[in-house]
Amino acid sequence: MIAFLPKPFIFIHIPKCAGTSIENALMKSCLGVPDWSTLSKEMARRHCLPPTGMQHNKIRWFQKSNYDLTAYFKFAFVRNPWSRAVSQVRYLQARTGKQVFNGECISDNLKILCYTKQWLWGQDLGAQQSDYLTDKEGKLTVDFIGRFEHLEADFSLICNRLGIKTPELPHIFKQEDLGHYSTHYDEELVQQIGQKYSDDIRLFGYQFERQD
Repeated sequence: MIAFLPKPFIFIHIPKCAGTSIENALMKSCLGVPDWSTLSKEMARRHCLPPTGMQHNKIRWFQKSNYDLTAYFKFAFVRNPWSRAVSQVRYLQARTGKQVFNGECISDNLKILCYTKQWLWGQDLGAQQSDYLTDKEGKLTVDFIGRFEHLEADFSLICNRLGIKTPELPHIFKQEDLGHYSTHYDEELVQQIGQKYSDDIRLFGYQFERQD
């Protein structure tokens, strides 16, 4: 999402990190539209929003498109990779059926994710979260990285930077609660997902945690 009022900003929307909720919350204050239903195709394209397929553009896309990144406040949210993987396979199977994720359970689909690098439903399954935020030299190129685990507090900090009152965050694409993410992992799968997202774990300091 890109917007220019009240201050220019670029929100890098990493899939399954509450990005749709954040975009929806910022629409009224920053775009002057109340919700998705009033967003024209032209406006969606200009602001990199659905259904244009541009909502998950990486920071490198903005660089290649000759945006002056120094003129924008650039932010994103990241999430524990093991938790995010569970959310991602559930979301994609719900929307694409068994086209790719044809396992009998979440653990089976996590194993499929470990070796999948294709694009599916607008999501780059070969990318780590850090790939959305780094330039071609691998340097982080955003001003603020919020945490999904501290969503409301970090979103409030962002709104303060933008000079707007913090709007309520709607819960979009809510999934059935199936308990703590760790219940879907054995030790081998912990290592496999950890290897797939090793840069995220190193850069953002995440660890796999089992619920007591």
